[in-house]
Amino acid sequence: MQALAEDPSVKVPIHSHRVGHAAFTGMPKHGIDVALWSKLMRICGADQLHIGSVEGKFYYNTQETQQTIAALRKPLHHIKPTMPVSSAGNRPANIGVSIRTLGNDMMFLAGGGIHGHPDGSTAGAKAMMQAAKAALTGMSLEEAASKNPELKRALPALELKM
Repeated sequence: MQALAEDPSVKVPIHSHRVGHAAFTGMPKHGIDVALWSKLMRICGADQLHIGSVEGKFYYNTQETQQTIAALRKPLHHIKPTMPVSSAGNRPANIGVSIRTLGNDMMFLAGGGIHGHPDGSTAGAKAMMQAAKAALTGMSLEEAASKNPELKRALPALELKM
């Protein structure tokens, strides 16, 4: 990763996935802290780093996730911040809790949360945006679903699949 980050011919963001990190961070009696692992990815030049999700397939302890986000953002000598990326379980039903817990200065990926919509991917993308907008404006998910047919259709279907 560091070689890519330092290569002037590489002109795309470097996305780092932390798959396998549990081999280093998963045991409390040995290994390293998840926030330190994330900081190492930042030092190596990651522009973006997966941090898991608040709910879903790969969710982590909320306090650890917030510490990881801080490690990616707070000043660290001359090293640029790394964009946190939440994935693996984001969907219209839980994007609100994710935004409230992690903030909105980050990326939220939602593959299954979009493509699993009963009316297809376009409706799924609309439903995700409707749920995110509701969370950002303080509207309840129920109220938003009553005003947006894509969101209303997404909720029962996606809850059964997750």
